[in-house]
Amino acid sequence: MTSLYEKLSRAGGPARRATAMTLIDGMRGRTDYGTNVAYMTLCEDVIAERGIANSAYENGLPRWEFTAFSSAMLLRSVPRVSGFLNAIGRAPESSGTIIDAGCGSTAILSVGAAIMHPKSQVVAYEINGPSAACARGVVELLGLDDRIDIRVADALTADLPQADIGVTETFCSGLTTELGHKLTAALAGVSRDVIPATVMISATDEPPMSGARWQHAAAVDLTRENHMLTGHLLSTGNGSRDVSVYASYYDGYGDEVIAQLRANNLTNSVTIGSVPVAHAGVTIGFSYEMGAELHETPASLWTE
Repeated sequence: MTSLYEKLSRAGGPARRATAMTLIDGMRGRTDYGTNVAYMTLCEDVIAERGIANSAYENGLPRWEFTAFSSAMLLRSVPRVSGFLNAIGRAPESSGTIIDAGCGSTAILSVGAAIMHPKSQVVAYEINGPSAACARGVVELLGLDDRIDIRVADALTADLPQADIGVTETFCSGLTTELGHKLTAALAGVSRDVIPATVMISATDEPPMSGARWQHAAAVDLTRENHMLTGHLLSTGNGSRDVSVYASYYDGYGDEVIAQLRANNLTNSVTIGSVPVAHAGVTIGFSYEMGAELHETPASLWTE
């Protein structure tokens, strides 16, 4: 059977762009896993063709940078992909620039932005050179290389252009580990709309996998510079209480980007620590550094 990579390699520009539109339309739905697999396989074929999988350079990447192959695997999450694509599609029409900060090897959000905002130009930043090379190959195969400019650069230090929309999906459970909160603040300095713009933090002191009662604990404005995340919840029992949190992501208009608990690693719960509690109803406070690994930089917990 002829692969999508082979078909696109032989196709002309109109057929390539038509395929891009079909792929994006399919991935905006929340049930069509097959389209996600098709796009992921296309990216994997580009990675193989360029011969960079598991390269020495990628083996030395810091923890917050994904390899080209790992980036492609993120396409398996239908809620994540559809959530971000739909948020881009809901944004007011752009006839200017759209920034994708951290496009990975797939440039999926860049491709979606170019399709859903046909009058725009997309500038995509990717710090991992091999991933950027793969992204360029995917964009070319989809006939959008005249619309999407992929730059090997750190969006946190790059001279960002003025933009209508700035988007990044570089987040992890509970706003730990990755630097998305820094990227959104940088994007807010040059963009009309930032995706995501707000995070709601829910917390529980019950086992998170057993029907726990989650409480609203904090809200984070991602358009502002943030360093520490601080929140509160009421204890549901006494003794040593393990506190867990999860993050839900929204655009600047209050609409959901991805919010369902355990829909993806962005909304997985993470246990941040334990605190002794005298009885139920005691206020538990917590604070931790966003973007940190909690085993290296532990959270602080206390009772009030």
